[in-house]
Amino acid sequence: LKASAGLGIKEPTLLQSFSLSPYYRGNPNLAPERARTMEAGVEQRLAHDRVKIEVMWFDNQFKNLISTRTTNPATFEVEYFNIGLSRARGAEIAIDVAPDKALRGRAGYTFLSSEIVDSTSPYSVVLQAGQPLFRRPRHSGFIGATWSWNRVTADVNGVIIGSFVDSDFSSLSPALLTNAGYATWDARVAVKVSRQLTGTLSIDNMTNADYMEP
Repeated sequence: LKASAGLGIKEPTLLQSFSLSPYYRGNPNLAPERARTMEAGVEQRLAHDRVKIEVMWFDNQFKNLISTRTTNPATFEVEYFNIGLSRARGAEIAIDVAPDKALRGRAGYTFLSSEIVDSTSPYSVVLQAGQPLFRRPRHSGFIGATWSWNRVTADVNGVIIGSFVDSDFSSLSPALLTNAGYATWDARVAVKVSRQLTGTLSIDNMTNADYMEP
């Protein structure tokens, strides 16, 4: 069994406070971000430590998260601002298995329920009270496997991101309000040629998936 709790504070960066660019104008009145986090869970090992299962629950509260909003749609001018009060609750599960000394598998899933409780931008479609937190998927996960034999190590890893609230800040028509999410698969093979030299071949996004990140 394990649990933790904490309080955190993060000051605005110099860019967020004093940038002169109209595309990400600084705001000297920004308040620092504050966080209250709690989590609790259990880790269980089975089959002589060949299997590890971890389940965690978390409850986080954030005050004055720093984001951006459009202040002039005609010129696309954007300014940093504090959102207000928001929270994120959910659960995570992770499984790690090693059926053989040469093979290891891993997978995980996160469910996230987030909400903007108090917004300082009530007229924004994506940043008003009641909306999920900006760019935080409700469902996400990963899966991967590693195989090692003599001097060769091979990895395959997948990342799955569910849909989430997003915005182009009025630069497109129709405006972008959600991101459909994506799944990517990467592979890597490493061969140890000598004690000093290792050759590596990597392939990113093997399925050639189309996706968009901010």
